[in-house]
Amino acid sequence: MLPDALHDFPKLALPNVQEHKSFYVSLIPKDLTDFRQLGKNRRLALVAEAIWPLLSGSNSAYLYAGEDAYPDSGPVVPHSALASGRFKVPCGSELFREEAAPFWIDWNWNRGTLIWKLNEPVSELGRVLRHTFNPIAIENPESYLQPDALERLRGRTLTRSESSWVAFPSGVQRLFVYANSTTITKLFELALAECQFTSDFVECYGAV
Repeated sequence: MLPDALHDFPKLALPNVQEHKSFYVSLIPKDLTDFRQLGKNRRLALVAEAIWPLLSGSNSAYLYAGEDAYPDSGPVVPHSALASGRFKVPCGSELFREEAAPFWIDWNWNRGTLIWKLNEPVSELGRVLRHTFNPIAIENPESYLQPDALERLRGRTLTRSESSWVAFPSGVQRLFVYANSTTITKLFELALAECQFTSDFVECYGAV
């Protein structure tokens, strides 16, 4: 729920969200330079809370691997397939087996960018946003998303008005949402209502 101190934040942030047709939410309340601070179980719990429920219903998911693609992705992606840079990920139960945990709890920034299409963006995001923090637009998504993945996301939201996509970059820290101008407004308003807001965020963007 949006804190009272952030009553002016939506009208300040929404134009940027609409311009970029995207925003991101954080999966952890504070940025970390070392994901080991979370511990393996906590990182996997974050993925189970906010990523798997969104991904399990998708039939269009792709991994854009980085130059140092994760060498032990096991049942998620055969390592031999990563040479092409892009792999269509089958969204079956094998994605969530225990053997796939190393892929999900990536702490070396080398999994790459996983993107997938949302079939019912409002209802699907509504189920997971309460586990996330501080929705906001970002000027430089290139810092987190693979260039080819970003190009595909922008292309889909520009040319296919009904298309809404989510991107999960390397690490276990952020979740990006992409959609056309009308849909992204609805999703950002939903995030404002459902996400948690940290004291640092309120202090930065709240009323003086």
